[in-house]
Amino acid sequence: MSTERPKTGVFTGSFAINPVNGERIPIWIADYVLAGYGTGAIMAVPAHDERDFEFAQKFELPIRRVIAGPEVTEADVAVPLETAYIAHGDADRMVNSGPHSGLPAKEGFASIVAMLEKDGRGKAAVNYRLRDWLVSRQRYWGTPIPVVYCDADGIVPVPDDQLPVRLPDHGRLRGQRQQPAPIGRRFPERDMPEVRRAGAARNRHAGHLHRFELVLVPVSVAAG
Repeated sequence: MSTERPKTGVFTGSFAINPVNGERIPIWIADYVLAGYGTGAIMAVPAHDERDFEFAQKFELPIRRVIAGPEVTEADVAVPLETAYIAHGDADRMVNSGPHSGLPAKEGFASIVAMLEKDGRGKAAVNYRLRDWLVSRQRYWGTPIPVVYCDADGIVPVPDDQLPVRLPDHGRLRGQRQQPAPIGRRFPERDMPEVRRAGAARNRHAGHLHRFELVLVPVSVAAG
């Protein structure tokens, strides 16, 4: 959905309770959330997301900064933001976050999750989303598909303890028309996983992405 499209929304009259601080959060129905983000209710963070910021401004909703860069003084924390702060860095710190204020942002996130887990109100989790991936350019080595073709045992999946398949870093592109063979035909023997029968000829899967593939994108979240 275009970010330029005017955002609309309707307040439901209901509220959710923030499990971190117990505050009431108004529940709105809006039409600007990206379809691929997920389904169900999501937590908007207007101070740190451009779409959420524009929506909050339009409907005069509170915009509370909770992450600040090193250039932001304590006095500046209370100054209203003119734009969403999304240019995060390693020196960011938590602000307006109760007992977590002042912590480096990454430590603050971990501290909040630990608190929720201790109180039985949530836990850390990794969610996966299916996403269409259009591959416009092929990498020279080919696609690192976790499958080995073995003359003795046929199609053999790469063992879990050898995942993910990593592309070689020793290819030599000589600027000539005839380049070394791709991952499936010239993958060095030392980089091949052990399959069921020693001594059998083995080849990597040499498939290429001609159209689309579905990609699982991991997203770390604190699940309630």
